[in-house]
Amino acid sequence: MMDEKEFIRRTGAIEILCELSEGERSFGDLKSLGISSGTLSKRLKEAIKLGLVKQEIKHEKEALKPKVVYRLTEEGKELLKSIEHVRREYLKVREEIERLKGEIRKKEKMLKGLLKTIM
Repeated sequence: MMDEKEFIRRTGAIEILCELSEGERSFGDLKSLGISSGTLSKRLKEAIKLGLVKQEIKHEKEALKPKVVYRLTEEGKELLKSIEHVRREYLKVREEIERLKGEIRKKEKMLKGLLKTIM
């Protein structure tokens, strides 16, 4: 039987818990973390089994089918509190990655413009 420490070490676990600490998310929302669908599905099932995450089905009037969302349980929130330094660092690094991606896009545009001038 897997425990919380083993779960946290698994690929995508920290990312999922940190994202859910910001509020409930759908599977599609969580896919934006860059975790494969298979791994994301496995981690969510494991987190649910450990009591860290709760899956809820929301029936919205306008929607044709119900929406499935995930949120942290009190146990999940407590686990994140116990590793708050990791969570803070994770969010800081994620923000830096997004900033760097923006810089890369700008540099790629500059490079394309430069290449056009010599062609």
